[in-house]
Amino acid sequence: MENILWSPSAACPNCKIIFLAKSFFACKLTPEQLINGPYPNINMSGNMMNCPKCGGFANILNYTPETVKSELLNIREKILDIKETELTLVLKAIQNSNPKNYEQLYGLVKEISPSLSEVIQGFKNTLNWICLIGGTWAFFKELERT
Repeated sequence: MENILWSPSAACPNCKIIFLAKSFFACKLTPEQLINGPYPNINMSGNMMNCPKCGGFANILNYTPETVKSELLNIREKILDIKETELTLVLKAIQNSNPKNYEQLYGLVKEISPSLSEVIQGFKNTLNWICLIGGTWAFFKELERT
């Protein structure tokens, strides 16, 4: 996943367009920052810039840290749009293949859901432990049946 560029929205009262004020302010966030925070502490109000369509003055919307965080969380949800059916397929595949380590798990998930594979990239050590514990649990469950 690439870095995300966030800019405030602006609205022109003359030609009635809404646009991103990229030339006024742009904030670059890494994927990890978009997923886990921290989010930029931005306060802005009463700002204006030239409209790219008509050249008149456009109003940049007012922002507080809470509104910035809310917008970024909405972006995060769109980027990490993991559908329930994908998640169900991944869980069934994990149960059927019983991956032994992170690489096997990651390869399996990447085949089914590229968006979910991006999410789990940062959790390698944790997922190795989960695979180890899950495999051990499955082994003992199988022993109980015999």
